[in-house]
Amino acid sequence: MKEFPELQKQVYDKFDKNKLMVLTIGRGHDAKALKEWNAKKGYTIPVCPDKDKSIYELYFTRYIPRTVLINKEGKIILQEVGYDKKSFQHLIEMIKKEI
Repeated sequence: MKEFPELQKQVYDKFDKNKLMVLTIGRGHDAKALKEWNAKKGYTIPVCPDKDKSIYELYFTRYIPRTVLINKEGKIILQEVGYDKKSFQHLIEMIKKEI
């Protein structure tokens, strides 16, 4: 809940969408609930439903939020568990470096 508003303001709203794709996954939620949540909170970041957690479970076993930064070559260059301001600033620096 702390990361999402920062992701909206500092990443999704600031970076060129032709250079950076932001994909969020709503683990355990359906499309309708996610759409309503985004509208209620005023978010515009696309959130993909993963109601049965099948996508999440392909890559992870526990802990959210998860932040994964993948470069143009498809290589994972950053993976974070949880949220804190210092690691989030590191994410932003990595994005700037990549684009």
